[in-house]
Amino acid sequence: MAVGELELEASAVRHDTEAYALRAEHRGTVLAYSGDTGPCPALDRAAAGADLLLCEAEADRWDPGEPQVHHTPEDAGALARRAGVGRLLVTHVGPTMGREVATERAASVFCGPTQCAREDERHELP
Repeated sequence: MAVGELELEASAVRHDTEAYALRAEHRGTVLAYSGDTGPCPALDRAAAGADLLLCEAEADRWDPGEPQVHHTPEDAGALARRAGVGRLLVTHVGPTMGREVATERAASVFCGPTQCAREDERHELP
């Protein structure tokens, strides 16, 4: 869907209720937002080549016997690496770990620029 020069694409993602990822593109610059989801192919497509990926990292770990409806920090980092994003911004961190710990864990897998989202911060895109 186009809004002026901004191209928006929502994709249904894996969660225990209806949830969507968002890909926003303007003149070749891309922001991808995971929404509330576990790893899934739709999110990989939404994040592909994004300049900035805003990804939730709610789960400290997950039980393989349960459906994975949230990312661990390592999942967020792996998505960023796999999708070839420029920067990773970790958000929606669960209560069992601090934001700094989650960011460090994600960065250790992504091996690229990684920060934690904070209220009222601005992030410039190229």
